[in-house]
Amino acid sequence: MGDVRPGEGDSVRNTVEDVYGTVIQAHTANLNLDLGKRGSGVTPRQLPRPPAVFVGRERELLGLDEAAAETGGSPILLVYGAAGVGKTSLSVFWSHRAKDLFPDGQLYVNLRGFSPGGRPASQAEVVSLFLDAFCVPVESAPTGLEARTALYRSLTSQKRLLVVLDNARDSAQVRELLPGGEDCFVIVTSRNNLEGLVALNGARPIPLGLMNRGEAEDLVTGFVGPERVESDPQAVSTIIDHCAGLPIALSVASARISQNAEIPLGEFASEVLEESRLDFLEMDDPHGNLRPVFSWSYKALSEEAASLFRLLGLPPGPDIDIQAAASLAGIPPKSSRRLLAELAALHLVEKRSLHRYSLHDLLKEYAVEAFLDEESGTPPDQAMSRYLDHLLHSAYHAQRASSPHWDPIILPARSPEIAHPSFPSLEKAVKWLSVERLNLVSSARYAAERGLDFYACKIPWTLAHYLYTGGHWHEWKETQDISLAAAKRLGDRDAQARAYRIIGHYYNRVKSPDLALSSLEKSRDAWRKLGDSRGEGQTLLAMSWTYGEAGRYPEALEHARLALDRFRTIGAENWTARALNQLGAVSIHLGRHSEALDHAIESLRLHEEQGDLDGVAHSLYTAGVSHWRTGSHQEATDLLARAAEVFHDIGDGYHEADSLMVLGDVFRDAGDPGRSCAHWRRSLDLLERIQGFSPEPVSRRLREFCDPGAGTGSGEYGSTAGAR
Repeated sequence: MGDVRPGEGDSVRNTVEDVYGTVIQAHTANLNLDLGKRGSGVTPRQLPRPPAVFVGRERELLGLDEAAAETGGSPILLVYGAAGVGKTSLSVFWSHRAKDLFPDGQLYVNLRGFSPGGRPASQAEVVSLFLDAFCVPVESAPTGLEARTALYRSLTSQKRLLVVLDNARDSAQVRELLPGGEDCFVIVTSRNNLEGLVALNGARPIPLGLMNRGEAEDLVTGFVGPERVESDPQAVSTIIDHCAGLPIALSVASARISQNAEIPLGEFASEVLEESRLDFLEMDDPHGNLRPVFSWSYKALSEEAASLFRLLGLPPGPDIDIQAAASLAGIPPKSSRRLLAELAALHLVEKRSLHRYSLHDLLKEYAVEAFLDEESGTPPDQAMSRYLDHLLHSAYHAQRASSPHWDPIILPARSPEIAHPSFPSLEKAVKWLSVERLNLVSSARYAAERGLDFYACKIPWTLAHYLYTGGHWHEWKETQDISLAAAKRLGDRDAQARAYRIIGHYYNRVKSPDLALSSLEKSRDAWRKLGDSRGEGQTLLAMSWTYGEAGRYPEALEHARLALDRFRTIGAENWTARALNQLGAVSIHLGRHSEALDHAIESLRLHEEQGDLDGVAHSLYTAGVSHWRTGSHQEATDLLARAAEVFHDIGDGYHEADSLMVLGDVFRDAGDPGRSCAHWRRSLDLLERIQGFSPEPVSRRLREFCDPGAGTGSGEYGSTAGAR
């Protein structure tokens, strides 16, 4: 049955009441006489037993409490969420807790919207059950469905009654079962969003998601007891992780543990790691066995949506957007949007934002099993190649938009069926890389594990600059190791040289200059063998940065000059500007402040001509420090403030924090402690929100100069030796 148009349900209902009014009055009179003969009224108490263990869900329980406390109207509460998320448990638990609020009784029915039988309960079945609950004699009840439904409404019209309509399939199944009284309170549960019930009947939605960590721990403890949980918290943590926050899975796992008290928790944890999670959580009751529970939602899908669901188990990352899903399935994004909406309505995927969706791990595993079953063993290579192509081409364009100074790599033409976003601004490119970071890292691992060396080699290149500026250093190093190994297998010497250079940057960043120089020397030698002066110059410049970070300034100056010579010879103005800025940065450390300022100003001019914001920011920074060292505080603060602003605009949080720290130093030296402390606090706030960078230099300044009674100290040049 489909949803009716606005107002249509009321019109039909009024017509029924008019036509059958006299009949209903007669039946009600007869009913009252019959009940009177029996000597007592009937108060139905149909709620199932409450769950043995119930924890958490405080926000949802509060929402139910508040709705029940309101007067007027006939509240309808819609509790909806994924299979196994605990909708029935929540509703039944609250209903028992609040039963005294409903002195006229509680009606309950399982509407079988998603159930093993595959046939939802009909209106006729439910109305008959409810009339039976009021002990309406068969001979006293009308025979027609509409008349029987009208009698049900009449019986409930003057009652303070709770009606629980559990496991509804759609709005139409629920609508004709709503009671007639304004004092009746209705709880509907469904895997579907039932938008029609919300829009046309004023139902208040209460979405129910996965359990958080604390709730999951409390649920396990409720089953197995605190002593056993405390005996091996690591094993419990492993089991909770593999239940993906799904209450039904946690309950099944906990029940198995509680029934096998002699088995150490570590053995259960090992079992869940070694076998399929769906196998580990299997039990003989279909209502607690995850495969059939998931299948009841899966079987309700259209053929197209079911096909997309099966494919969604393949990508290794935590979520997927509309365009990536379209590429995975080889369909237009418009179709992908529609099918993902269908999956989200049944909570087989979770809608995380306007365009992004995810599956929890247990549903992913079920989707993969369904793929293997339904696709007759068809290998997933074709779908995953489309998905990886989408990520690679999208990340390539995002990287080019966010870091235009990086030399592009050569990619094959993108297939027309592969969707990819556009990046009209640097901000959009950086945001996309931020959102897709984990998917890209996971895909690089996936490609390496499956011998897809082209993707394993190229995807890390698209991520390198973003992972560096974002402080994701572990992922930075891991992905470049993947890229280097794949490049060696492919015999791609150009990619090897690039990977060695980026790995050298990593070791420089983590203060391992010897390892950094070793990797950079391999990169330099590879570029020389290739006859690539540009690549060699870039590596020489990286070696200058490494020598500078190590305090070996004469060697840093020498390598910066060698790099500058290579770039000027081939006319690479962008890299010429970067080499000039590095010469300026090293000159500051050598006390050549006038020379440093000249280099920085020339670098700034070249970067501005090319529109390279990253280079502009670094040149502003170096020029600002040069002015500071010569006592020109006003010029220094102006330049450093501009540098911090540009670093902010391009999403480089670390260098923004560094610029703010040095700004604080300048204000301190200029005798303005209030502004110096304000800038140091802004710097500390940034550093505490990004990975990989120690906040200690800023924290030390705040302790020494901004706490009550702090003394004075001398400034120091920021932690970068030059533009990257």
